[in-house]
Amino acid sequence: MHVDLAGPWTVEFKLTDNGKILAKQILCFTAVDKATGWAEIMGIDNKRSESIAPLFGNEWLLRYPRPRRVVHDNGGEFVRYEFQELLDNYGILSMPTTVKIPRANSPVERLHLSMGDMLRTSQPFIEEC
Repeated sequence: MHVDLAGPWTVEFKLTDNGKILAKQILCFTAVDKATGWAEIMGIDNKRSESIAPLFGNEWLLRYPRPRRVVHDNGGEFVRYEFQELLDNYGILSMPTTVKIPRANSPVERLHLSMGDMLRTSQPFIEEC
C-alpha cells in the first residue's frame, strides 16, 4: 500500500447565476493498493498527523483488507506518533521512502500527476480584465 498527500491546488470556477469567480484550495490524502491498483482519494482540511491517522483508519483499514506494509514519504504527517501508532496497532510495517526520491512512492505520485492534469485541463478559461 502507498499513501501520500496531494495539493494544495487552487481551483477557480465561475458561478453561472452572477458570473462571479470563486477560488477554492483542494488538499487530498491518497492511498493506492499496489496489488489491485485500487485508489482512494480523500479530501482533507489540514496536513496534521492527528487528522490523517483516523482518516486512514476509517476510510481504508475498516473497509478493505489490511495491507502488510504502508509506503509513505518522510512528511511529518506520516512519521509522527499518531500515524505510526495506528500502523503498529494494526500490525502494519511502516516503510518510509528515501529522502527526496519520489520514485519510491511512484503509484501515488503518478496518481497525483493525473489528478493535477485533470484539474488543470478542466479549468475554464478566465480572461483578466
